[in-house]
Amino acid sequence: MKKAVNDVVGGFVSGLKTGVTSSSAMKFEVDLSKKTNKKIDEIVANVNLLQEKTIEDTQKIVKGFSKDLKDVVVELIDNTNESLEKVSEKVDHRWKITQWLLAIGMVGNAVILLVTV
Repeated sequence: MKKAVNDVVGGFVSGLKTGVTSSSAMKFEVDLSKKTNKKIDEIVANVNLLQEKTIEDTQKIVKGFSKDLKDVVVELIDNTNESLEKVSEKVDHRWKITQWLLAIGMVGNAVILLVTV
């Protein structure tokens, strides 16, 4: 029984070895024609040109973007300063009203204490 298994496995393994080495799939020979080589060179040149154009366009976009961004930030700062000034004026006005109300309340409490004593 053991011998039969060894014969089957051994035959299978030797068949794999000979099948793989003599297989046409293992041959990596590619014969490219001159037209194919020319097309590949043309594609490589086009890709290089596209990359250069893309880099130049990206630099132009970034330059324009940085200028636009600066303008937007300056405008945002100006708007924020105006809003802060308005809020500050409102807070100052309300604080003055609060001080007057506190003073009136203290005077009123003092008057009530004087009257009741």
